Amino acid sequence: MIRGWLGVVVAVGVLAGCGGSSAEAEPPPGIPFGSPTWSVQNDPGLTTAADRLEPILRLQFTDSYAGLVIEHETRTLVVYRKPDATLDERVRAEANDVNVVLRNARLTLVEMQALSDRVVADIPYWARRGIVIGSVGPMPDGSGISVMTANGSTSDRESLARRYATDAIAISAGTIVPADIPAAG
Repeated sequence: MIRGWLGVVVAVGVLAGCGGSSAEAEPPPGIPFGSPTWSVQNDPGLTTAADRLEPILRLQFTDSYAGLVIEHETRTLVVYRKPDATLDERVRAEANDVNVVLRNARLTLVEMQALSDRVVADIPYWARRGIVIGSVGPMPDGSGISVMTANGSTSDRESLARRYATDAIAISAGTIVPADIPAAG
């Protein structure tokens, strides 16, 4: 066992902008939509549509699905994917009760998870080189993966990009929680 710094978070289903909700989809009587006294922060219709749609896309469209984002401010469910007419038709059929926008993605969720898995497997390698990794995971827009390092430096990003031969890695700085990590073979 190597004593290191680790708090790895690898997103399995990429859903951004959602969470538990006690907010209503429509403002209470007498309060206009958009009023500062009312918010659509957690529109249950969008959350329900996302919960219904995400597993279908993740399991049945592995060659094109990247992620989805709930934009509560615009009451929109954004699906990121590589162009796929069949996926687009399925999204429209499954989420016909909410506003949906389809956007192109650079990578699929499967591709981003594979890259994330490579980085996670290399955590001891990076620690020996002074790059302490705290979290790794796919970005919901399909643009790549997000890696949090202790420094969050341009140098960290360049080192990872060089090793994995891709610029689809975004780096951020963060506090790393100590944990035991197994030694790499």
